[in-house]
Amino acid sequence: MRIAIVDSNKTYQNILEAKIESHNSKNGTKWEVDYFSGCKDLGMAKLRQYEIIISEYDLPVMKGHQLLESIQHKTNASMALMGLKNGWVSDKLIQDNNIKTIIDKRDPSNVISWVKYMESRLEIDTYYNEIQASYDTCAEHLSTLPTQK
Repeated sequence: MRIAIVDSNKTYQNILEAKIESHNSKNGTKWEVDYFSGCKDLGMAKLRQYEIIISEYDLPVMKGHQLLESIQHKTNASMALMGLKNGWVSDKLIQDNNIKTIIDKRDPSNVISWVKYMESRLEIDTYYNEIQASYDTCAEHLSTLPTQK
């Protein structure tokens, strides 16, 4: 799974990196994470390669929701905002920008929990799509068979 994390605080990036590396080694997962310090850095990345994009809310140049809004049509990634307190973002703002959740960044394990959740959701969606395609193929085949009278 490819993940992009945008956070202007290098210390926080290092903490997240250590937590994610620990998670990968304990669980046998292979989350590949790219860290960006701001909008310009993320803007130079190939956004379509990411399944998940997480942005800090309080970025130096623009707010995180503005960043996610500006890229939402350039990626199919699930997007989330991180911040230090709850209740600072309206539901309308989240819905309008296709943001899946708000992550309380005071505890870095919240980021890991949400990524695990989204990884499961993506696996379920993939499985569902495979079953749906199989069903469609069967239905198409059945429609070509002669009907009995």
